[in-house]
Formats: sequence, C-alpha cells, structure tokens
Amino acid sequence: SLEKLLSSDDAQIVCYRHTDSGDIVPEFRQLADEERQSMATRAEIRRGIMDFVNRSITIRDKLISDFEVPPDIATALFDEFIEHPSQSEKNILNTLVLDDYYCGRGLVS
Repeated sequence: SLEKLLSSDDAQIVCYRHTDSGDIVPEFRQLADEERQSMATRAEIRRGIMDFVNRSITIRDKLISDFEVPPDIATALFDEFIEHPSQSEKNILNTLVLDDYYCGRGLVS
C-alpha cells in the first residue's frame, strides 16, 4: 500500500544504450494508461504530505519553538490506515497502479 501511494511516476529504465557519440543513454519503458491515471492521486497525496510538513514548520517557527510531531503518533496513524482502511480509502488504493516488471509481475493494482 505504501509503495502504491508513494511510488515514482517515472517509467522504468529497460536498458542503457551507447549513442554514436559514445554517450550512454537510458531507454525507458512506455507508461501504460493505468499508470498515468494514478499520477494525479499520488501527486495529491504528496501535496498533502508537504502541506502537513510546511504547516508543522510554520507552527514550530511562529508559535511553539519546540513543536514536534511525535513519531509514535505518525506510526499509529499509518498502522491504522493500513490495518483498517475505510471503504473510500480502499477504493482509492484499488485505483492505483504501478509497475513491477523487475520482479516479473507486470502492472500491479
């Protein structure tokens, strides 16, 4: 689930090739439509993460100089999400697709 949420949107490198000038350049696998459709959801998740981080920094810088988010709370929240996702969270996870060609599984949803 974590990999589906935070996976890279970049296509995997299939191989490297030499150019006529001697440079080495990567050759990328084409992204499938399902992978491209997952990009917006992952981008929104990343925006939410960064918004939380930025707000936490603002609180620390402007209100409470020793403000910290306790790691055990973050861990507990993530564990709850993974172990007991709501139906809407399950629906989101089920729409996300990523590639696992390196392990021989192709697209994973």
